[in-house]
Amino acid sequence: MLYKDVDVLEKSAEFVRTSSDSFSIVPGFNGNTLSEIRQGDNVLVKNEDYVLENDTITFTNEYLKTL
Repeated sequence: MLYKDVDVLEKSAEFVRTSSDSFSIVPGFNGNTLSEIRQGDNVLVKNEDYVLENDTITFTNEYLKTL
């Protein structure tokens, strides 16, 4: 992710690949809006790879298992 004028509240995170859980983060958007999330050249698909709800970004388990 490329953050511009965003407070990253979580400095580190861990995901266990064999887990069936999704993974959520809460960046402080500081009034900004999220335009896209990329992994390298790949643009993630909203509501498929991740969900944005109430300033929380949740990466789906299906997407995480592709990493």
